[in-house]
Amino acid sequence: MMYEEFCQGVGMKVDPKCYERIEAVYMAFDRFNSKEDVYAFYRAHDMNGIETLYAELHEYNKLNARRKLLEGELKGIIGQMNRATMLCGIRAA
Repeated sequence: MMYEEFCQGVGMKVDPKCYERIEAVYMAFDRFNSKEDVYAFYRAHDMNGIETLYAELHEYNKLNARRKLLEGELKGIIGQMNRATMLCGIRAA
């Protein structure tokens, strides 16, 4: 979806900076199966609704990055435990 296409679809001009968030929300959320879905959402909820979804997207991305970091740390810990188990002859629980 292009900026001009969105403005035409909702029947008004929006700030290009706002459109960046609209595009991010449109691409990230499964609830928008078509451009018409995002047009209807914008008409019903205006930029406040987009901002709410954008905040949820930002929080999701932050949590997902944290999850990946923790998974990496966990793999390291498991590797250390495996090495210690082999060196000490400890039976794994």
